[in-house]
Amino acid sequence: MLDLLGVAFDVLIAVTVLVTAVTIGLESNTAAIRRALRRRRTLAWVVGANVGIVPLAAYAIVTALPMADGPATGVLVCAICAGGPLGLKAAHLSRGDLAWAVSLIVILTLVNVGALALWSALLLPRTVAPRPAELLGAMVVLVLLPMVIGAVLRWRTRWTVDAVLPRLEICSNVTLVLAVGVALILYFDELWSTVASWAPAATVLILGVAAGTAGVLGSSQLGEIRRASTLITMNRATGIALLVVSRAYADQPGVITAIVTFGLLQTMAVIAVAIFWRQRIARPSPTG
Repeated sequence: MLDLLGVAFDVLIAVTVLVTAVTIGLESNTAAIRRALRRRRTLAWVVGANVGIVPLAAYAIVTALPMADGPATGVLVCAICAGGPLGLKAAHLSRGDLAWAVSLIVILTLVNVGALALWSALLLPRTVAPRPAELLGAMVVLVLLPMVIGAVLRWRTRWTVDAVLPRLEICSNVTLVLAVGVALILYFDELWSTVASWAPAATVLILGVAAGTAGVLGSSQLGEIRRASTLITMNRATGIALLVVSRAYADQPGVITAIVTFGLLQTMAVIAVAIFWRQRIARPSPTG
């Protein structure tokens, strides 16, 4: 039974990441991406925060805390994987700039292909043997190629995009929920033990760093871009992180449970921040 659940977990995670990548490709807009690329300074800072500052800060945090290698690895993989698709929903909820958000997710997903293999080799604990070549291959096959397929479908069959996108989003959401449910069954004892593993504390600290680095874009930046950038930087790609550990660290359940914990905490934090911003925007200004 457990072996069957393990296979189901691997399949569900692979389907989630693949469908999400196709969805991102379908949502990509070359005109919006070109506009985003023209904001060179803002784009450089946000991308640098996602693929540089957050992983390095995460490494400093898990090194400072008395964490075992398994939970530390799970937290680090989450921090390395930038551009989680929930950031798009959060940006919409907070009334952020959606064109900027989609462009940023596309760019971060492309950068992830190389950054994940690089940072895994450099930052993961030495007692956990990283497999950068395997990680790079998985990113290309399950993320980069589906994104390209989605972009080609958008270009060749634009009239079907509006009909297909909602179904793909529902599919990715359902498979991710099912994967988390299977993980809860498979690793219940280990997940309960994460309370004492420092993984929740490390997650909160990393999310704080992510929000802070993206949130200091400066008063000259539009509020919509700042909100979208902050929420996307806070929301790491835990689906990709689960894919990585299911392929490379399947024999270390502490890694998987740390990622599940990270994903649950970040989802609550990102949605809470998005709702706070939405309510703050909706609140009428006091009149004198």
